[in-house]
Amino acid sequence: MYSKIEYILRITNILAFAAHASYFVIFLIMEQYILVTVNSFSIIIYLFIQAAYTNPPNNSKILLTLFQFEIMIHALICIMVLGWGYGFEMIFITFIITIFFVETSYKKVTYFLTFIQFALFVICCLKFYDIAAKNTFWKDFCFIYNFIIMSFLAMVLSYMLEISNQVAYLNAQREKENIKNISNQDPLTKLSNRHSLQDFIKKYLSKNKQFILVLSDIDDFKKANDFYGHNVGDSILVHISSLLKNILREDDFLCRWGGEEFLIIMLDIDKNSALNVIKRAKNILNTTFVKHGDYEIKTTMTFGAVYHDKDEEFDIETMIKKADDLMYKGKKTGKNKIIYDFK
Repeated sequence: MYSKIEYILRITNILAFAAHASYFVIFLIMEQYILVTVNSFSIIIYLFIQAAYTNPPNNSKILLTLFQFEIMIHALICIMVLGWGYGFEMIFITFIITIFFVETSYKKVTYFLTFIQFALFVICCLKFYDIAAKNTFWKDFCFIYNFIIMSFLAMVLSYMLEISNQVAYLNAQREKENIKNISNQDPLTKLSNRHSLQDFIKKYLSKNKQFILVLSDIDDFKKANDFYGHNVGDSILVHISSLLKNILREDDFLCRWGGEEFLIIMLDIDKNSALNVIKRAKNILNTTFVKHGDYEIKTTMTFGAVYHDKDEEFDIETMIKKADDLMYKGKKTGKNKIIYDFK
């Protein structure tokens, strides 16, 4: 599938091919056989470019560079053979616009060619400007013909510039979104991290929405991490992250709050249903193990949960502090517990 910019380049190449085919006929009538030969090579180049776009369709930079070289050399030879005033000098000016397409071409080559085309325009003007035309009819005809072609080509290039700017903008937005996602994601568990909480609050939480906030902590994680090693500790974190993610609904919020702590927010759920979800997570943890070599490591968690009624104001920091206090109350009274305050 071709990108939009590649599609425009293909159309431009077809138009350039058609223009050179018409030049071939015009130069043949004018009996300018050197230019007939030059146009024959130009036509072959455009046929090659067109074929190269399909095998494979990702050579736009190389092909655009070849396109730029051909146009520059063709215009230079036409001016050297015919003289100034036939309209081929306009090609140099028109193709200076290609400097704006550095995102779809080789930057250094495009800058170099732009400078060369500007220099050639000045040199050709100084050298060939005063040379009288052999046939004023063909001079006027070629000038008008080239003016029409360059005007049309300028419109195509302007449209290409608009597309190029859109592509650059979309790429910048995509990169910005990727950076934001990376900054809001825990690299180990691939869960959200605590920085993503504020975005979730802005999007989904309001004073007229009920929700349950749960703060949980892996029991004796430090002992397991120190005894078995950090790799096992990481495996435990990934195992529990996957387990919690599978239990919770897609719209619920789950993040690695820090270390071995996880924060959960369940939206639009009644107290009993939320409590059942937490109990289910606790029971599954009690019956599953993290395997490491010959060892099967059992992990448990302690949960602290608080409830927000949709008719009340809420302060998220206060709720987190309260859930944290409840969780540590469970830690002090035996661990592997669910302590909640749903008043």
